[in-house]
Amino acid sequence: MFRPYFEKMALTLPDHGYRKVKIADVSTLIRFALSVAWRASASSLPDMAEAKLGEEEEKRLREFVLGEPIVGASPFPVSLTQLSTVGMTHNQSPWIDEKQIFDLEGSNDQFVKIMRIYLDGLILHVHLSQFPKEHVAGNPLFLGSADHALITSVTYEASFQYENMLHLMRECHPSLIEGG
Repeated sequence: MFRPYFEKMALTLPDHGYRKVKIADVSTLIRFALSVAWRASASSLPDMAEAKLGEEEEKRLREFVLGEPIVGASPFPVSLTQLSTVGMTHNQSPWIDEKQIFDLEGSNDQFVKIMRIYLDGLILHVHLSQFPKEHVAGNPLFLGSADHALITSVTYEASFQYENMLHLMRECHPSLIEGG
């Protein structure tokens, strides 16, 4: 059972922070994330069209869903981001995206392929790009890599969710944005 223990949120930037969390059975949470990614990719529903993976990736995810043991972070590391303020209620299907990994020395940022899964204020990133093992091992940003997890946080107003909602509203309901 998922029983997180939340420590006090630490602020890193005005709109960003993180929580240090201990999760009793982290492999179950990882398997859940991999299951959603696999189901989205294998689905023929039109809403899941943006979540199609390659045949090999889909097959590998399916093996974990069917019970292959998850040791450590799994070959598909999972990270979590929590929206720390309440935003507009909405649904969002999983989809493939790119995530920028910033080099703190500023010289070698990377872009990695992820499956982005939104669950009512909790965003799961299933990393599909291969990471060097030394980047994942012991890194608490990836579930199962350490005895605790760091969950990043962002306010709704500074989040991708907010930007995406504005984009969709401009596209589908411009009068709501323009005040007309």
